[in-house]
Amino acid sequence: MTINNDQITDISLSHNSFDAIIMNHVLEHLLNPLEVINKCHQLLKPNGQLIFTTPNTQSLTHKVFRRAWRGLEPPRHLYLFNISSLRKLMEKSDFLAEKVSIDTFSAEAQYTVAASMELRDQKKHNATKPFSIQIVLKAILFQFSRLIISMANYRLNEFLILKAFK
Repeated sequence: MTINNDQITDISLSHNSFDAIIMNHVLEHLLNPLEVINKCHQLLKPNGQLIFTTPNTQSLTHKVFRRAWRGLEPPRHLYLFNISSLRKLMEKSDFLAEKVSIDTFSAEAQYTVAASMELRDQKKHNATKPFSIQIVLKAILFQFSRLIISMANYRLNEFLILKAFK
């Protein structure tokens, strides 16, 4: 297996050579997300799939914690998306965006809630230090509340998951 640590836009790879490309929390870090999406389109075989996950700016966690929302991550996150902006981005590409779904109750969403609570309450978050039991319990309660609320409004969940076809 060859591992390459270059930007996908700078790598010389054969067009139509991949069945699927998965990007988990990559899009928000890119200088030019559309350029990368279009490069993925070139690399995928006909009917190939692009799947990616990115934070959702319409999430309940963002609404509650605002500037302390862990999903903001300045200066690492260059772009942030919601369902509408993600669809608009995909419309500019050659992909057929089949589905934008939402991550409801993953461990990653749980982490985002707990880290946002720390940022709000303590003005800092140390990713190498375990959360206090109080933060963990509060985050679990928040997650259950969000789960109930999101049954009425799915747009309030933490992450967007897009599945698109060439």
